[in-house]
Amino acid sequence: MSEHGSWGFTVQLKTDPHVIRAVRKVIAATARIGGARDADARLIELSVGEALANARFHAYQGGVGPIEATVTLDGEMFSVTIQNEGKPVTRCSQVPDTLEPPESQSWGLYLLGQIMDEVEITRSTLDDRGTAIRMSKRLSE
Repeated sequence: MSEHGSWGFTVQLKTDPHVIRAVRKVIAATARIGGARDADARLIELSVGEALANARFHAYQGGVGPIEATVTLDGEMFSVTIQNEGKPVTRCSQVPDTLEPPESQSWGLYLLGQIMDEVEITRSTLDDRGTAIRMSKRLSE
């Protein structure tokens, strides 16, 4: 295990599919540096990819727009906050704990709620309209 402490960084990116793929990998590698087991790092990568794809699909209607991703490790809690400046996610400010019918489009959020320890959806600090999603995973031995 690495020496726990508190550290992190923020990256600005766009919702271009190539960038999303790269950022997912960078954040998964960061989790491993922070002491994540491979399985947890892969779940974190999956979650980050899902949140970024959500931003591309919902906030920017499938187009390219600005995102800010903040990664923090605080003790054993590894968190990623992804914020956009796009169209607000109006209907769903809670992470569903049951699987909705397929047409509801909240499967991604349900998935995040299942594989991460904490998921919180709030308003973006970048832009009043945008959405922020914070996902945390406890890194255990």
